[in-house]
Amino acid sequence: MIKQALFSLAVFCALAGRAAVIEGVVLESASGRPLARVRVALVAAAAGATAPAPQYTDRGGRFSFPGLAPGSYLLTAERRGFAMAVYGQKRWDLPGSPIVVEQDSRYVAELRLNRLGAITGLVVDENGVGLPDIAVYAYRDSRPLRLEGQAVTDDRGAFRIAGLKPGRFRLRTGSKQLEDDTGLLPTYLGDSTRPDGAAALEVGLDEEITGVVIRPCPGKLIKLRGRVGFQGVQAVTLYGDVGRKIAAVDSDGRFSFDELVPGPVELMAESSAGWAGYSRLWLAGEMDDEVVLEGAPLPSISLACVSTDGEKMGKDSAVLRLSRTIPAEEPRFVQLACGETASLGAGLWEITAAAAPGWKVSEFRLNERPLNLTTFEALPGQKFTLTLVQSREGQ
Repeated sequence: MIKQALFSLAVFCALAGRAAVIEGVVLESASGRPLARVRVALVAAAAGATAPAPQYTDRGGRFSFPGLAPGSYLLTAERRGFAMAVYGQKRWDLPGSPIVVEQDSRYVAELRLNRLGAITGLVVDENGVGLPDIAVYAYRDSRPLRLEGQAVTDDRGAFRIAGLKPGRFRLRTGSKQLEDDTGLLPTYLGDSTRPDGAAALEVGLDEEITGVVIRPCPGKLIKLRGRVGFQGVQAVTLYGDVGRKIAAVDSDGRFSFDELVPGPVELMAESSAGWAGYSRLWLAGEMDDEVVLEGAPLPSISLACVSTDGEKMGKDSAVLRLSRTIPAEEPRFVQLACGETASLGAGLWEITAAAAPGWKVSEFRLNERPLNLTTFEALPGQKFTLTLVQSREGQ
């Protein structure tokens, strides 16, 4: 028994001695200084292979992964305020290269982390004096605009938005009612209340844009009051040109939104019982009337699959994927097999479908009508049947 234990220990020591090691150091790219407390991780490239638990660099930026099995590994490093780095990548947003180690080998790696970008500036009044407590938002210049960061001005009207990945951004202030009842409209950099008239800023890694000045445009702000006409709703969400707002619903079903700007908005509410309310409004002037959100069951969709000959096809003959694109601030995803039914949220949904090998989707029909677009709008109370007409490849 003792001999067997000694033999097992000898084998273990021999294997441990032949194990590979990946070690190295993480540095700040701009200064070359070592970075402590960086989370470093290995990902085994081979399917089914295991990797050690992540670790943090020491005060000298050093890390070490001993006792590795031979194979390929991806090495990553990340720390708050920096772009994540993958060993071997040529650019921050490109994939890295795996490290290949053999038995009893040692690989030394150096990773450099770049700081994420930042934008600093001032929000000022009509006299050029800083305005405190004004929200400032940084949107990635995409369609639709995508919120990436935000800040609130200090007592001098100064703001700083950090943690921005490289790209083009548009800045916007939030609405604000001042002490003398002057209303400040959400205003983009470039003195525009619309995104298409806004100035764009290009931000890179290890870069801080300074000297930005935004002067909010004065205007009338609107208060919206409303009531939910069905039970089980805790909040109402408002979607508009300047983003999303959420208002709590009280015990009487009432809600309100302050400091809104003129223009189109959508109101949505959902209950835990599967009911929803939806309304489109155009805000202008004084909104004296109370808005009532009446309820109806959530929209639903059923998937039917048939061949071009009209024969019903099996459950696994196709897969339908739905993604809600509007409201953009709250995407949702639904996947259905043939014969299944699912509930949807109100909004605009985009359709993609994949047929089984040897087949292709030749036509979409929504409630028995040909669907020429790959999008459809779903509202509370509506029921849809989406039919996928399939034909064999080559036909």
